Amino acid sequence: MACEYPNAVPFQEVVELKNRLEEAEETLRAIGRGQVDAFVVTGSDGDQVFTLKGADHPYRVLVETMNEGAATLSEDGTILYGNQRLADLLGVQLTQLIGTKLAWYLSPMQRPLLNALMAQPEPGGASDEMVLITEQGQSIPVILCCCPFEVPGGHGVSVVITDLTLRKKTEEIVASERLASSIIEQAGEAIVVCDERGIVIRASQVAHELCGSNPLLSPFNELFPLRFVSGQPFSIFSPLQGDCTRCAEVEFPTQARQHLQLLLNATSLTDSQGAIIGCVVTLTDFTQRKTMEEAIRRKNAVLEAVSAVLRAALTAPTEHELAQACLGIAQHLTQSAFGFIGEIHEDGFQQLAVSNPGWDACDTLDCQGHRASVCEFKVHGIYGRVISDGRSHYCNDLLNHPNRIGLPNGHPPLDSILGVPLFRNSRITGMIAVANRPGGFTQAQQESLELLAPAVVEAFLRKRAEEDLKRLNAELENRVDLRTAELREKDQLLLLQSRQAAMGEMIGNIAHQWRHPLNLLGLTVQQFLLFYDLGHFDRAFVSQSVSKAMELIEHMSRTIDDFRNYFKPDKVKVDFNVRDTVTGTLSLIRGSLQTPRIDIELHADRDLVIHGYPNEFAQVLINILINARDALAERQCPAPKVTIHITRDGETTVVTVADNAGGVPDEIIDKIFDPYFSTKGPQLGTGVGLFMSKSIIERNMGGRLAVRNTEEGAEFRIEI
Repeated sequence: MACEYPNAVPFQEVVELKNRLEEAEETLRAIGRGQVDAFVVTGSDGDQVFTLKGADHPYRVLVETMNEGAATLSEDGTILYGNQRLADLLGVQLTQLIGTKLAWYLSPMQRPLLNALMAQPEPGGASDEMVLITEQGQSIPVILCCCPFEVPGGHGVSVVITDLTLRKKTEEIVASERLASSIIEQAGEAIVVCDERGIVIRASQVAHELCGSNPLLSPFNELFPLRFVSGQPFSIFSPLQGDCTRCAEVEFPTQARQHLQLLLNATSLTDSQGAIIGCVVTLTDFTQRKTMEEAIRRKNAVLEAVSAVLRAALTAPTEHELAQACLGIAQHLTQSAFGFIGEIHEDGFQQLAVSNPGWDACDTLDCQGHRASVCEFKVHGIYGRVISDGRSHYCNDLLNHPNRIGLPNGHPPLDSILGVPLFRNSRITGMIAVANRPGGFTQAQQESLELLAPAVVEAFLRKRAEEDLKRLNAELENRVDLRTAELREKDQLLLLQSRQAAMGEMIGNIAHQWRHPLNLLGLTVQQFLLFYDLGHFDRAFVSQSVSKAMELIEHMSRTIDDFRNYFKPDKVKVDFNVRDTVTGTLSLIRGSLQTPRIDIELHADRDLVIHGYPNEFAQVLINILINARDALAERQCPAPKVTIHITRDGETTVVTVADNAGGVPDEIIDKIFDPYFSTKGPQLGTGVGLFMSKSIIERNMGGRLAVRNTEEGAEFRIEI
């Protein structure tokens, strides 16, 4: 029989209590090993975290108070723990930071770098510069250090983030200072920085070279005695008092007793409160540029003078006026008051131009007591030396010159002179002399006048060539007039021959047109005697015969008018129907086309109109048709035929006249439009018909007349 215990605990409850006891013992062992940091206790106020204070408490204080951001990450980069500095750095609450991924605060391009740093297996970890993006979108440069560690059940990564913002700013300031110093040291200009006392505290290498010594800690005004172009000295205390100087030209006397041309810029330096603490001065040496500008100015002046001389060569009516113009240009170029241009001849030295009032003021007489001519000069004195030596010469001390011979009576005094020889083909041909330049002559004026001298020689050559050309042109015009008169006579003869040929054709056609009416008129007259003998001669018969005779006479009169109108020259262009003109032309020369009996075929697409001269166009058709008739008669074609087509090709009206006479021989087809070219012999042809036809179509009517051979014969093509 079983024994029962009324107060015994049920077996299941004992097992549960036993498990809880084991769990409590395990917790105590974990606490003893330092594996538990805090407890979460659920109460009436909700869950509360209670941390255990142990030996690692100072380390926790260190992590929480250090200036770097610190965090513990899981293997996937989730922030398991982070200090307040990291939360402040990222601009978020610490409670919001825990559980987020660190990669969220990096740009997508830098996230692979974070993954690479976290994957480094070395115990010391790895670090690199990166840029964090705060919650507000601000970029912060940092150094991110990652170090792996083991945790129960997996791996973790500890991260330390150092803010580089202040260091970056410091580096930028240092780099800026180094850059400024480097700019000053290596600048291609003289840069000088002075303190508020005018003492040099910074100077570029060019400034050292400019003053010839070490300028540091020396007064600026003593090292650089600068003077403006006006002669006023420059003082360093001007910019120190707030006066700014920009792009001012100054002169600087060097130790080598040279005066350099410098461009000065001076401005004050101020602190953050606006107080002047010094000044900076830049000096740019443009002496060489100034010299080059002066050389360019002189060259431009020479080019303008050369251009003026060549223009004078084109516009001066005479050689004397050209010489005076060239002398004036030379005086203007050298700023001279007097001058002359002379030329060497076989009989001596001849003046081409002399300036006034120099010569007009002289009272020089020749050997007969008459006033000397402007051309009567001797090669002597100072200017004679230019001719004898064959090179330029100038003198600013005429009183002491060994070749001085004095001046003509009344001539204004001369204090300086410049002479330049004129050459042609390496042979001296004359000279240009100028005198009395304010301040005297220098090498610069000599070079300018030497550059002008070839243009003066060229101008005279052109003028003389122009005179020769005028003379030749006059002679040529006379010869052309004579030749033109001869050609005019030949043209008149040509026109006369053409008219005679046309008149012959016209008379033949008139004769053909009149032959039938004249026969009828003759029969009518013969009927008078016959009817009289038969006794039928009464008034009715006479009236009928007179009416019939008058109709025939009127028909013959109209035929004359038609021929006269067609051969009357047109004076103005008019619009005319091409088909009507061709039909009328065929009616005029129908008689000429009967021997041989030629079959005429006319094909016209539609009524086309040409703007031109209808009678001249008819004359062209007559010439072409007569040539076709002659070719068909000469070659005795069994079935002579001429085909005329009138068509439109775009905006062009085309008329073709083709025969079946076998064509034009190839050796002469290119010559048939030449004047006086004919294959009919002097008794039958003049050779002007087709020449006049081509002239009418192409010159008078702006069209084109051409010929080609077809399978049957020749085809003339008119395009208008």
